[in-house]
Amino acid sequence: AAGVAGGSGGSPKVGGAAAVAVDLADVLRRWPEPPFYPLARDIEQQLNDVIAPLEAMASRDAIRNGRAWIECNSAVAAHIASNITKRLPHLKTCAHRLHVLYLVHDVLQTEAARKDCPRHVIRSFRPYLVWMLRPSYQMALAASPTADDAGRVLRLLQLWVERGILEAQEAEELKAVITPTELPAGAAGQTSAAGQAAALAGRPPAAAGVRPGMPPMPGQ
Repeated sequence: AAGVAGGSGGSPKVGGAAAVAVDLADVLRRWPEPPFYPLARDIEQQLNDVIAPLEAMASRDAIRNGRAWIECNSAVAAHIASNITKRLPHLKTCAHRLHVLYLVHDVLQTEAARKDCPRHVIRSFRPYLVWMLRPSYQMALAASPTADDAGRVLRLLQLWVERGILEAQEAEELKAVITPTELPAGAAGQTSAAGQAAALAGRPPAAAGVRPGMPPMPGQ
């Protein structure tokens, strides 16, 4: 994903001297951990096929193919986002987590660049972004507090502000959730009442009325 890996050694603008203070408890009420939506077994396997090649490197082909698959399955974008969120903490290396985040970034910035686009994928992924970034940042920080990987995770927030995916204040709020070693008791696993009801119904609220289509992986 262009503009992600390079220049990560410097401090990202998000969280700089001009950052606005945020109340973590209030932020967690606005960005609760969203519900998990299971995928059909064949789509779950296809997502495995997207994520697995990213373990070694975020090659241009792997990112492009992964983005094409997510775009083809945009009717179930929230389901895909929730499954990525669930899988990220189980990926064993910082690099693998970062490469999956680069795929997510590529999907979001590609949709953001399209004119007259309803931004369905961005809307579906937004509630999950902070919970994708947090385990990736925490693992990178624990592995090496002085390494660049944690900075690369936070750099995504600034890029999403620049691409119009997040507002600057939203990026500060997400950073307030991503960076603490521990969150207040009860923060993990919180979902809104609407989100819980939607999870029981097997669909996200934003996807109401959308009939999921599940085309095959690109090239199949």
